[in-house]
Amino acid sequence: SARRNALNCATPEDYNDNNCLDVNPFGGCNDEVCEQQVCALRPSCCNRGNLIGEWTMECVKLAQSNCELSGLNTCYQAVKTPGCNDPNCEEIVCESDKFCCNQQWDSSCVELASQKFDQCTKNWPRQVNSCFEADPFLRPRCKNDPVCQSIVCSLRPECCNVAYDGECV
Repeated sequence: SARRNALNCATPEDYNDNNCLDVNPFGGCNDEVCEQQVCALRPSCCNRGNLIGEWTMECVKLAQSNCELSGLNTCYQAVKTPGCNDPNCEEIVCESDKFCCNQQWDSSCVELASQKFDQCTKNWPRQVNSCFEADPFLRPRCKNDPVCQSIVCSLRPECCNVAYDGECV
């Protein structure tokens, strides 16, 4: 499997700086409080005794919605902290709903960002992720490989309609 191949190439030391928003084949993340919160919800995300966990995209999503990771959330994920990591989109959304920047970036803020997607994305860096890596801004689709993208999107339409995340890779 792909995971087994990745484990053959990597060691836990390769992931020492792994933040809670990065996929990690060895489990856990570098924010101890967040790791404990996520592992309480999904033990398979973490290392326990002889069990080696895997910090999957599901673990990342649990971290985004349950941890105080200020400023790290994309504008298309609900989290418990205010604001998002795209200042342009944050400003556009917060003009409509101050709660998003003063209290919490909740599902209504995500909905506003989605409704204003064209305005929100105009200052983003050019999308360059291959079909073998998630887009860091969780934009839909991958670049430079239309055949691979077509295959991925036929198997997982949300990868081309919602976000090209770790589940698409």
